[in-house]
Amino acid sequence: MENTTEFTHNERSAKPSLSKNAFIYGLYTSLAMILMSLMFFALDMHLKTWPGYFSYVILIAGIVLAILNYRDRLNRGFISYSHGFQTGAIISAVVAVALAAYIYIYHTVINPEGVQQLLDLTQEKLAERGLSDDMIDQQIEMSAKFMKPGLMAIFSLIGQLIFGLIISLIVPLFLKKTDDSFSSTFPQQ
Repeated sequence: MENTTEFTHNERSAKPSLSKNAFIYGLYTSLAMILMSLMFFALDMHLKTWPGYFSYVILIAGIVLAILNYRDRLNRGFISYSHGFQTGAIISAVVAVALAAYIYIYHTVINPEGVQQLLDLTQEKLAERGLSDDMIDQQIEMSAKFMKPGLMAIFSLIGQLIFGLIISLIVPLFLKKTDDSFSSTFPQQ
């Protein structure tokens, strides 16, 4: 008796879910960025500029890890450029929405004085640069128009999405790995 294994069409063509993988990594990345922000708030470093750069590192790491996970653990070691870009784009969208919601909650519930603190810091920096009181007042008045929690959330959403899409265009160039084998070119039916 011959022991043959027959695969149905669905078993052979079943592919791991790229979007599910990206969505999960998008949630992980969002959580890491939010926890980092809360940590800097707890350490009273939330008004400094340099801690914000860590969010870019976390986003890049999230996209890289998601692409590597999909390629190496879910897709037999292969991923095309387009699938890498799709992974990064989904992560970027999840992160952008999550952070926009977080920024709104942060500035309305967690730290409602934060906007005024930012305006005060801006005023100090303008005074250090030697601007006149009238010019400082004009700058602060203009800045205050854009420093509303809703607008800040919208600007964050757009900024995160743009940065994430740029990173999503670059990272797959280095992580793509295509299956050039004969069996992938002509799958058996």
